[in-house]
Formats: sequence, structure tokens, C-alpha cells
Amino acid sequence: MVAVYLFALAFLAASANAQVLNYWCDGGNNICVQTYYSQRTDTKSSVVFCISAKATGWVGAGIGSGMADADIWVGWNSATNVSVVSDRTSTGRAMPKVDGDGVATLLVNKDPSSQLNSFFPTVAGHTTRIIFARYVTPQTASSKAYMKDLVPGQANSFIWAYANTAPADVNSAVSTFGKHDSMGAFSLDFSAPAATPLASAQGGATGAAGSGPQVSVFVATFAAIVAAAAMIFA
Repeated sequence: MVAVYLFALAFLAASANAQVLNYWCDGGNNICVQTYYSQRTDTKSSVVFCISAKATGWVGAGIGSGMADADIWVGWNSATNVSVVSDRTSTGRAMPKVDGDGVATLLVNKDPSSQLNSFFPTVAGHTTRIIFARYVTPQTASSKAYMKDLVPGQANSFIWAYANTAPADVNSAVSTFGKHDSMGAFSLDFSAPAATPLASAQGGATGAAGSGPQVSVFVATFAAIVAAAAMIFA
């Protein structure tokens, strides 16, 4: 709890120099990964991810070209319909290993009514949606053991997957979960703005048209999340 809270405070204390929105969706709009990049001149640049899919079980994405070596984020809806996000490492076609306590390197938005949910466009038919933030590069010696760098200025390799079967314990970030129903890979330069706004490109998307919020709005949103840390990170 303390580690996550301190991470959130450090995340909020940073003032971004530039903010960039981008996204990737598969051809059938079955899954979308949206990114919001906050660039800084020091080592604390960060990316907010919004991953959603037409899935009733779980959704996931990760840095890497395959499961043999990937930094993965998996999430699902809890019994009370709040987001549960788990930070994991995959070394092959087996259950990805939980990193630390599963959420220590992520700032997870667990409030369905927060401004962040209205900021990222929603896509028609997507029933599972997770939002979280992480630094572009690991900030601690321990996290370097399992966190991969995100590299601005070039296309990064990502994998994705989703399933319609819920994890064994939907209230736990360290729960086991079953095999994916669909999976694949894509590349994305999160530091480059989207050529076409998601709300325009995807017929079923609603919400923001692709222009990023002012830093003050972004920080205020996360400040509200941190203020409710006892509920968010419970």
C-alpha cells in the first residue's frame, strides 16, 4: 500500500513537458489499446494505458513480441465492477508470473466514475476496460528485474489477449486465469500522435476526439484518485 501510494505521489509531482494521445485497435474492433504519453526531460516520463475489449473475462497487453519474454498487464472487472489490474512477467506459454505484489509498479484507476473513464473514448461492445499508468523506464532496482522499457520515438512491440472466462478470484490481482480466447501482436509509437482520432476512426467510439487534456486537468484527475487511495488500492 505504502509503495503504491508513494509511486502515485511521485507520479503526480512530475510536471509533463508534452502530452500525446495514440491508440491501436484490431481490424474488428474487438480490442483497443489507447495510450497517453506524458514526456519529461528527466527519467520520469510516463504512459497511461486504457485497454478494452469485447470480453467478459479478462483483457491483457504487454511489451514484447511474444509470450516467451514479455512484460504483461492483465485486468478484469471485480465482483463490484471496479478494475483489477495485475502486473506480470511471461516467460513462455504458461501462467504469467506476478511481479512483486502485482500492482506495485502501476497506478491503477479503480474508480468507474472518475474523469479518466470519460477522457478515453469508449468503444461499442467493449465490456472489459482497464486504465493504469506506469513510468516509461523502471524507477527502482527491484522493478528493473521484471519491467521492460517503453521506448519513445519508435514503434514498440506489444502483444495482446482476451478471454470470456473470468479469473478464479475476480477480486484479487494475483488470481490465476484461464487461456485466452484470442491473441495477437501489434506495434505502436506511443510518443507519436494518432493520425486519426479514435472517436472518428472507430464508428462505435464515443468520448474524447483525440486531443489531450491540459496538464492541470490530467494532474487534477490523478490527484483525486490519490486522495481516495484507501479505496483505489484496496
